[in-house]
Amino acid sequence: MRKPKVNEFSLIANSNPTHLKSLLSFTISWLEDNGMSTTKTAAVKTALCEALSNVFDHAYDETHDKKTVEIHTIIYNDDTVKIAVRDEGKGVENLDEVQKSFCTCDPDNHSGMGFTVMKAFTDNFKVRSEYGKGTRVLLFYTLN
Repeated sequence: MRKPKVNEFSLIANSNPTHLKSLLSFTISWLEDNGMSTTKTAAVKTALCEALSNVFDHAYDETHDKKTVEIHTIIYNDDTVKIAVRDEGKGVENLDEVQKSFCTCDPDNHSGMGFTVMKAFTDNFKVRSEYGKGTRVLLFYTLN
């Protein structure tokens, strides 16, 4: 049985830095407007910033026409918050491997700490990816 939703929103934007920053700002403001504490939103901001940075850095290349990112955020009646970040980019070929600390596909430009940071700043974290079709990161929190 699914949990009843209290409030939710979805936003889709181009994956350029200005739009990603707007998605981040809107999501944080929306969570604060719905009762999440500033302390908790600081953790959300850290994890969400990392998720959006990963979309910008890794999801798309010159072969993709549609370079978008979607954020879908839900607050359930038990005060669980789920934030889904989804792209339709390259996807991850070896998901288990890239979730390890310091594993990176681009060692010249990245530390390989993206998923580790997201896990550290969430109550629960899941990632799903299909190579060639995109990635979906799920960040879970309690409202307070």
